[in-house]
Amino acid sequence: MNRDNQEWMKKTLAVLAVLIIAVLVCHIVSVVSFNQHEYVVQGADDASTSYLSINNREDSTSTWVKRDFDLYGKTVDLLAQTFDATLYNRSSYEISEWMLRIDIKDDCFINNAWCGTMEIHQYTGTDKEQVQTLDLRAYDRKEVKLDYLYDGDLLIPLVKGDYLIYYPSLKDSEFPIKGNSELTMGMIFYYEDTIDLSGYEITYRYHEKFTDGWGFYAVIVLLVLWSIGFTAQAVSSVSYKRAWQEMENRKSGISYMSDIYENIYIIDLENDEMTPLHSATESERIMMRNAGAREHLLNMLEQDATEPYKRHIRKFADLKTLDKRLDKKSIACEYQSNANGWCQARFFSMDREPGKPLVRTIFTIQIINEEKLEMERIEESMQESLPVEALKAAKSEYSFPKLANNIETYASNAVSGTAIAFESDISPKVPKLLYGEPDRIRRVTEFLISNLLYHRKEGTVKLSVFAKTTGDQVHLLVSVKGMGGGDSFDENAPGYGLAEELLAAMDSELHLLKEAGGLEAYYEIEQKISGDAGNGE
Repeated sequence: MNRDNQEWMKKTLAVLAVLIIAVLVCHIVSVVSFNQHEYVVQGADDASTSYLSINNREDSTSTWVKRDFDLYGKTVDLLAQTFDATLYNRSSYEISEWMLRIDIKDDCFINNAWCGTMEIHQYTGTDKEQVQTLDLRAYDRKEVKLDYLYDGDLLIPLVKGDYLIYYPSLKDSEFPIKGNSELTMGMIFYYEDTIDLSGYEITYRYHEKFTDGWGFYAVIVLLVLWSIGFTAQAVSSVSYKRAWQEMENRKSGISYMSDIYENIYIIDLENDEMTPLHSATESERIMMRNAGAREHLLNMLEQDATEPYKRHIRKFADLKTLDKRLDKKSIACEYQSNANGWCQARFFSMDREPGKPLVRTIFTIQIINEEKLEMERIEESMQESLPVEALKAAKSEYSFPKLANNIETYASNAVSGTAIAFESDISPKVPKLLYGEPDRIRRVTEFLISNLLYHRKEGTVKLSVFAKTTGDQVHLLVSVKGMGGGDSFDENAPGYGLAEELLAAMDSELHLLKEAGGLEAYYEIEQKISGDAGNGE
């Protein structure tokens, strides 16, 4: 995951986190608000989701008479009736709490209620008003403060305007009431003629669990998405840090290139970033950050290149097409700079995996003005000493040891004062006296040596000559191998075209061979053994 994707992922995670908090808060508020909402249903309103119905129990044991009861000096028959109050919960939520209020319309006596407690409001609105909450199943007469009669049964008188509030018992499982279920509580009243208990209402609250509702599932889904994103971000962050550390290590490893190249950059193609590894001014760094790698590289090279090379360098520096063009270890381009003369720009492949796009590249600029001028001087020297007409020159007899010595002297002078070593390996099987093209052999071999020296600051350049004799003919293989300090061979170097022409005139051609440890340039020719020279053994 590149830096842009990481930033996008961080923003996405932040948005998800805010959304999770917002949905969670909304869900909590919704649940709390729902659970605190108080519902009031009057009478047996079966149109409501939940409601309560009070009905007299109709079996034979639920109705009886207290005959000849002394009611304040008056003998009366008191009727007793058991009433069932059934609470119907038709919702999917449980009823967490509820209470029942009964408004008294006719004079009567409350005797019992189960299994909760009864808050009794006696003589309401008068100077005799009294309120007491009693468990009518288990009470101590000494603690009863209300007016009452007692003949073995507790009879608490109520008149029109009084009211009762029934509180259900948690101990006896009268609440909470599960969804789609019902609960029945009982009461016993005594009265003389009639009793009307239709004036009642129930107050209740539903309970929604935190894990119920769309809000909870939305939070879970968002949390899963956030967790996946966070895990991906964490893994990516670790990978990015490792890649960054590896990049820093590589920067240190690449630092040796500063001895060869004046300007060195690491270009991140995914993030369009350009990092200088050489000493860069602060203004240059700011420009790279603001413009991006593609724009800055094109502007930099176009401003540096002279007019004839602007179009050429623009095409070479196009990072959009670099992935297709950089199909080997490196590609290079020479141009003339307004400030530094001849320069060579080069892209090196970096971190490229087979079948995958190029992610990073190293871009370098090397001032080659002195080397270019030297190569031009060599080419001019070759042209002067061996004009094109010499391609048709007659063959001559020559001493191969003398020819080899001249080439070795040229190479020794070329590496003098440098960190490059020159070695030669001339096979003793090469005949001493040959008949053929000594000047052409010399010029081509010297060109190969100078070309391999061109991009090399250290290492070894080795000349090898091998021979195979057949009759009066000898087959020569002339090889120049560069080892250490670079493996480049410049096909655009001055003299390359002339060398190819010279080889073609000798019915030969130039071969380049890359192998572990260096680059080898070689050619093969046929020469005739002169007189009785033998094979030189």
